[in-house]
Amino acid sequence: LEYLGGRRLERLAGRCHAVATAGDIVSAGLLIHDLGRPSRFLNMLRVFRPTSPMSVGSWVLAGSGAVNTAAFVLRRMPGALGVMGRTAGLVGAVLGLPLAGYTAVLVSNTAVPLWQQVGRTLPLFFMASATASAGSLLSLFPHTNAEERVLRRFRVAGKVAEVFTREAVELEARQVVEVGKPLRTGVSGALWTLSRTCSLAGLVMDVLPGRARWKQVTADVLSTVGAVAARYAVIQAGRASARNPQATFQGQRQGLGAAQVEGNTEASDGKPLSFPLPVLGQGSAPRAGMPYARFMAPQSER
Repeated sequence: LEYLGGRRLERLAGRCHAVATAGDIVSAGLLIHDLGRPSRFLNMLRVFRPTSPMSVGSWVLAGSGAVNTAAFVLRRMPGALGVMGRTAGLVGAVLGLPLAGYTAVLVSNTAVPLWQQVGRTLPLFFMASATASAGSLLSLFPHTNAEERVLRRFRVAGKVAEVFTREAVELEARQVVEVGKPLRTGVSGALWTLSRTCSLAGLVMDVLPGRARWKQVTADVLSTVGAVAARYAVIQAGRASARNPQATFQGQRQGLGAAQVEGNTEASDGKPLSFPLPVLGQGSAPRAGMPYARFMAPQSER
């Protein structure tokens, strides 16, 4: 913002650095709390492992916290220190996007059926939602007309992207009926519906003609509530899918999971697997050549 808008956007840039620094500090504290001891977070920074989402995310978080803090402290200083602060702000802007999707990437690399199922679209949805909510949050502070023009483009772009990526998440979740069920039923379904309603209402109010302050505040609050509700909905829905055995079973039958991720498409006898996998009913006997056939046959046939 400082490079594009000069002194007109200097105050807005300072607020961005302040919000980013506060977010990095809170995120680091929550991660350390999850790990149990601060030393574990430091141990994760001893190596960089590109194949580990936790390792990559820890480095992104540490780097983002360092450069955003430097930008917040140094950006107004004269000379070389000021240049270093503004450069650090640019690096922080680059790291902000992957950091916004870090949680989604992390949970998608678990065995939880829903999170695993939407692993390709959930990070994009989280990044779009973070863009919309960040623009809405900054719009709640007093700002000039020049700042409003920048904020409006930023938050509207995030809200539009949020609508499309949300639909992509739902489409991916619906590929397996039982996996996507928590997004439609129960507490998680109610939170997901609340999130969709608030986000759409915030977008509509933002693009309607008129610049009344009450209208903008309402749109910003709705968008922020929608973003927060979406994250709670995804977490609750994932937990609900983990408690449902059919969610895992149906996904595996359709070739999802290890066979999909690692390309393991052959059975133990060397023959290619065909999805969905067949399921033996109580009245069906296994083939004679099948290993352990006599143990799987009904009692009356033994």
